[in-house]
Formats: sequence, C-alpha cells, structure tokens
Amino acid sequence: MALRWVRQNISLFGGDPSLVTLCGQSSGGANVSLHLFSRSSSGLFGRAVILAGGPVSKFALQYDDPDLFARKLARSLGLPGSSSGSGRALSDALKEVPAETLVAAAVRMMRVGTLTFAPVVEGTSVAAGAGGDAFLTEHPHLTLERGGGPINRVPVLMGTNRDDQAYQAWLYCHRDPRFESLTRTDAGLATLARVTAGEAAEMRARYFGENRPVGKKTTEDISRLLTDYRNCAVALAAEKIAESYAREKQEEQTPGVFAFLHSHRGEHTFLETFGHDPKAEGDLGVSHCDELLLLFDNKVRPALSLDDSSPPHLPPPSSQFFPPLNDSDSVASRRLWGLLLDFARSGRPGTTSSPAEDWWEPLPGSTKTTAAAAKTYAELIQGGVLVRRAGTVDRARDFWEPTFSSFLRRKIQRGPQKSRL
Repeated sequence: MALRWVRQNISLFGGDPSLVTLCGQSSGGANVSLHLFSRSSSGLFGRAVILAGGPVSKFALQYDDPDLFARKLARSLGLPGSSSGSGRALSDALKEVPAETLVAAAVRMMRVGTLTFAPVVEGTSVAAGAGGDAFLTEHPHLTLERGGGPINRVPVLMGTNRDDQAYQAWLYCHRDPRFESLTRTDAGLATLARVTAGEAAEMRARYFGENRPVGKKTTEDISRLLTDYRNCAVALAAEKIAESYAREKQEEQTPGVFAFLHSHRGEHTFLETFGHDPKAEGDLGVSHCDELLLLFDNKVRPALSLDDSSPPHLPPPSSQFFPPLNDSDSVASRRLWGLLLDFARSGRPGTTSSPAEDWWEPLPGSTKTTAAAAKTYAELIQGGVLVRRAGTVDRARDFWEPTFSSFLRRKIQRGPQKSRL
C-alpha cells in the first residue's frame, strides 16, 4: 500500500517513480530482499539496498505456525477467543489493541536470536483467495535452488558487517539463561544454533576444539561462528540473484548485484547499548547495526527497549544517544552516504560522488563457470577508505553452505510447525 502511494504521488514532490529505492537493514534488509520475489511489488521500486539481511537468512521468514504465535500473543493480552476462536475473529480482536501495547507484548515473547513475527509464504491457494495480493507464494530459497530468480529484476546493493554477529554472541553469553546448559553438549549446541547434532559436533571442533568448553571466555569464537553463518547467507543470496539475472537476461543491460563489506570500527558500537564495555571486556569488532551509527550520526538506540518488563536479553530503556560522530567516523559516514546515493541515482555505487570507485564491478553472472578470484566486493575500512577485494564477503563458505542449505530444506519441507513457546 505504501509503495503504491509513493509510486502514484512521488512526482508531486519532484521525485521519479522509476527510481524509488528500497533500503533496509537486518530484518528490514530481509524484508527489502523479499520484495524482489513478490509479484504484488512489481513495478513499485527500481533499486534495492539490503544491509545485513537477505531472502534466505534464518530470520527472514516465519517457519513455525504463525497462528499459534498470534494466539499466544492474544492470550497474553487477555483477549477472548484466543484459544478456540476463528482466525478472522482473532485478527479483528488484535486490531483493536493499541499499537504500543501490541508491540510491547510481542517483544516480551522474544528470545535471543529470534523474531516473534516475520513474513510468511502464503501459497498459491491463499493468493487466489486473497485476490492475487499475497506478498509471497514461494520461499526464495526454493526459487533460487530450482534456477529461478527475483520477479522484480532491479539493481541490488547487498552488504554486511565484518563481525556482524558479535552482538548476538555477546547476548548469548551474557543474557540468555539457557546458554551455559545448552552449550555443554552437542545436542544443546544444536538447539542453540538450530542445526543437527552432527553439524553441531563439526561446529564445536572447528571453532572451539573438541574438548574446549564453550562459555563467556569464548565470546569471540562464538561471534566468528555466528558471523560466518550469517554472512554465508548474505553472500550466497547475492551470488544466486546475480546468476539468475544473467541466466534470464531480459534487458539490454542486465541489472548489477554489488557486494559490500563494512569494516570501519567507529568510536562507538551498537553493542554498547546492550551493556557491553569494549574497554573492560575486549573489543568485538564491527557488529550488527554499526553501519546505522554512521548513517544516522550516532542517533540510534534500540527500538525494542520499551519498558522494564522487556526480556533480559534486550537493552534497558534509554533515551540517550551516543555523542555526535568524531572526525574519522564523519569521513566514513560521508563515504557510505555517497555510495548509497550514487546507487539510488544510477543503479551503480561510486559513479558521481566517488568516481574513482568505477572499479566496483557487479558480481559475475555464473558462480559455476567463474573462478572465485574473479568475484570482487568493496570493503569500507578504517577512516572511510573504500578498497577493492577479491573473493566474497563470507569467510567459511566450504563449511557453512551445506549446513545452511540443510537447515532451510528441513524447515521448508516440514512446513508450519507448532511453536515451543
């Protein structure tokens, strides 16, 4: 609805309806990427910027039964008919709840590493019943695995952070009451990482050593494990989208898919909002949401710190921002903004404000016939310097690609599952 309104009205504000750019980070990035695969979004945008998320990330879609989540939410709010009422009655009752109350209740249902609600695949029968307006009718992983690609073929800028999951590792170690008990065994580690016990044993050997205990002292290793997993999902999705663009060439000039890694360590990190002290506990690097600090002059605080009843893994309520960006961070901020604005204007990063970066080539159209060395990405390093790198933004593709694909296949094949909440 919002995208349709923008397309119909943006020219009244001096904008170009064909140059609408969707930009999102984390779950927002995943949502932007899903628009690529949504027929209902066709023609409504012309660029996609996807930061630290993607269409095949674990958190991109709801795998457990969303009806059960909705009923649990309704029960927590004391709504009638939450257990046995019809779906329509449940929806009508939830719509009457003030937005602030609804969001606060949903936040209290969260656990580390999960989202309470996420988009769902509605299926072709639902789409027909809804007048063809279903947002998503097939999981993007299935679309890409069978050789298909996005419905909306637009230029894509897809990036992540060097130590993206450092915040998640710290939260597991310091805020998740299940952590110590679950990491003692491979079965417990499998539950935490949402992999099989066999895969968990391989993870333990690779990242911790077979006899090394996992705990707060291994936070950096846990960060490396989770980041490798997350960034593999980002890199794989970007490459498969590029493949599909080249394979199903429809335009005179195939849209480019550009890969990006953010490695500038700012004066502050988003992880500090959760209580992490880099000086006392050790620096965990460039984490999830750190690019937002550059984009918004440090005026970023957790949107989920709603009240004192929030789960312990969420940051405490705070109205404080970090101090404004220092000189080095300001340089990095201007460079990052320049790249995003260039991409929005032309479909390529580094064409007007940063013409020296015309070496930034899109990902090649075939990962099967092109050597890894031919793949390149741009890395924003300390001080806002942009450098060309050979290879891909992920560090352990050989290990994580089979595990990642296995996870998605299991989830998709099982279909909606009853929640354990």
